[in-house]
Amino acid sequence: MSALFDGNDDSTCDAYRACRDHGTKSDARAFLDQAWDRVGHLVGDRRQHFLTEFRSNFHAKSWELYLLAVLSDAGCGIEPGKPEGPDICASIGGKRVWIEAVVPTPGAPESPDRVFQRPPGRWGGALYPEAALLIRYRSVLEDKVKKIDGYRTNGLVAPTDVVLIAVNQGAILDSDLHDIEVPAIVKAVFPIGDTVMVVTPYSEEPPRVEIPPRFSVKKKKGAEVSTTLFLEPRSAAVSGVLFSPQVVWNLQNAAAKDLGLVHNPRAAAPLPRRSLPLKCELWVEDEQLRREGKWSSFA
Repeated sequence: MSALFDGNDDSTCDAYRACRDHGTKSDARAFLDQAWDRVGHLVGDRRQHFLTEFRSNFHAKSWELYLLAVLSDAGCGIEPGKPEGPDICASIGGKRVWIEAVVPTPGAPESPDRVFQRPPGRWGGALYPEAALLIRYRSVLEDKVKKIDGYRTNGLVAPTDVVLIAVNQGAILDSDLHDIEVPAIVKAVFPIGDTVMVVTPYSEEPPRVEIPPRFSVKKKKGAEVSTTLFLEPRSAAVSGVLFSPQVVWNLQNAAAKDLGLVHNPRAAAPLPRRSLPLKCELWVEDEQLRREGKWSSFA
């Protein structure tokens, strides 16, 4: 019997039950079961707690297990986790790398800033505004920055250690549709606005394409949420953000096929580029956003 997908459990987590029960997700179940057998011991003394959380908070715990598996497959040395520290501790390119995994949600049902989620089945309508998505991304990033500051302050994470925040977008429906030109998670840490075409009326000047800066997005009640985290000195404790656009059961189970990484130019302990096999990598050079690899299935 599967340790992760016990058919007799009474989980109320819709995502867990979907992965456990749907025939289309048999490959995902097999991958996660195999991952648990191979790397489950790396969650340390949290093992039983992890199993409980897996059934009640599937998106978050399946993402953590996925990362352990694909990073191990990519040749990273993984140390057993500690309850008081980040989710994952790995050796990558000769550096000690800590990873805080997180899965943003659409937000509380009563929140005016909740990201609209289309109902099940056939539905027609406009895609929700990108600003709503950026607000959710910024919320979880802010929480993780504070935690990482704490890890560095108490000495658990050394000044020379790399710390990454790993964001999985899969718990917010259609979030990947905002990643066609530039991943939305990148727009949450750099002031990158929407691409526009500029046309001068009654002129022979040809149209031009511009990407104006966007330094913040606005909540429904008017509060401004900055999009400049990686330009601010306070972000130095964070080396970069790993990201993946899909829920775990839609991934291809390999870092080179599923993961992107945006580097923080202000990082106190940067991770050298190409330290990991990735689908795409983004960084700032000469005040320009550069990239290597393809980040969108639609681009």
